[in-house]
Amino acid sequence: MEPFRVEFSVADASKHQGDVECIACHGDKVYSGGDDGVIKVWNQKDLSFVNEIKAHESMVYTLTVIGDNLYSASNDGAIKIWRLPSLEPGPTLLSHSEAVRKIKVLPSGDFISGDEAGMMQSWSGEASKQAYEPIGEEIWDLAVDSEGLVYTARDRDITAWFLKENSSFTQSKATLPGRAPICIVNDNLYYTSRDGMTIESVGTAKKKFEKVAVLKGHDKIVNCMTHSDKYLFTAGWDNHVRVWDLQTHKCFANVDAEGYLNALAATPNAVFAGGANGLLVKITPVK
Repeated sequence: MEPFRVEFSVADASKHQGDVECIACHGDKVYSGGDDGVIKVWNQKDLSFVNEIKAHESMVYTLTVIGDNLYSASNDGAIKIWRLPSLEPGPTLLSHSEAVRKIKVLPSGDFISGDEAGMMQSWSGEASKQAYEPIGEEIWDLAVDSEGLVYTARDRDITAWFLKENSSFTQSKATLPGRAPICIVNDNLYYTSRDGMTIESVGTAKKKFEKVAVLKGHDKIVNCMTHSDKYLFTAGWDNHVRVWDLQTHKCFANVDAEGYLNALAATPNAVFAGGANGLLVKITPVK
């Protein structure tokens, strides 16, 4: 297996004013959202600056591409739609009263959003579909498995929920000790232990939550994770992006990004990491 390296980083003059909080990739572009409420656009090839818009009055918590639209959310409770690639504004979706932390696509093609009041809301395109009763704790992260179960996480537990059709009520299927961030790959759920530094994996409900692996390597809290077809990427306060083989669950690359990290997004050929003071880097395998 080949080691990874930082191949490109954004120029200081083009950086966000404050931290990078989220990243999304679409086509040949990378989109980053920051503490400054700005969405910036970069070329995937070399992270050269393309464009920017003032999207929200305060930090952009999440960016999600669905079809040819980019969805952004902030602590104002609003979800905004931006047409790609122009970033022309579309409708603003209003349902949440608290900060929206995550948006995830459902198997149906609809999507779901979760906020700091513990409320989930499903959407179909640009229309509200169903608001669910608050679950009693903040939603820091969301994941959805192949059967449509929704997993929520904050800093103590991960809970799997069955969302009833045409009902505002949710049904809890399981609770696991752990914390955000979370992601699902090949019907395996990856999350951090309650100390925030160890990555654990169990099968999803389809696999009866059987233990899969424990991945150790970080020595500070993990803030973000993502995956490609072959790799799991994790990063956080220790300034490093760790690359894990999804078959063996062994760490074979540890890349110093020279700053703490809040966000990751992967393509088949690279992973993009963002965090401290506008830091944004492209990490690729060494040829």
